[in-house]
Amino acid sequence: MDPLSLSASTAGFLSLAIELTKILTNYSTTVKSAPREVSGLTFEVEALSHVLDNLVDILRSDDSEITTFSEQSILCCIISASQKHITDIYRKLVKQTKPSVRSVDRMAGAMRRLTWPFEKDERQ
Repeated sequence: MDPLSLSASTAGFLSLAIELTKILTNYSTTVKSAPREVSGLTFEVEALSHVLDNLVDILRSDDSEITTFSEQSILCCIISASQKHITDIYRKLVKQTKPSVRSVDRMAGAMRRLTWPFEKDERQ
């Protein structure tokens, strides 16, 4: 994989991580009794965002000595696995925080949005 393609993929991953940070921050400020795991996960995703931002800069730099990456390179594998994990978290949180349209489901939806959607083994 050439550096430009890898940087584009990483930039997309960075956008997802930034969006997830916004959702987590909103959850932790809205739900006053939010578990400590929310702030820990928010911190980890923010740190990942900084790493991805720096990686995109490195991959897009003209003075990079990098020519290509194989699909099996450790960098590609880590980015792919991390992106899948962050995407799964994002989807679960979006589903969890999505408001209900029907009035009958509004109370259940409000309760669902106040419940932390992850079990301990999912957070590790």
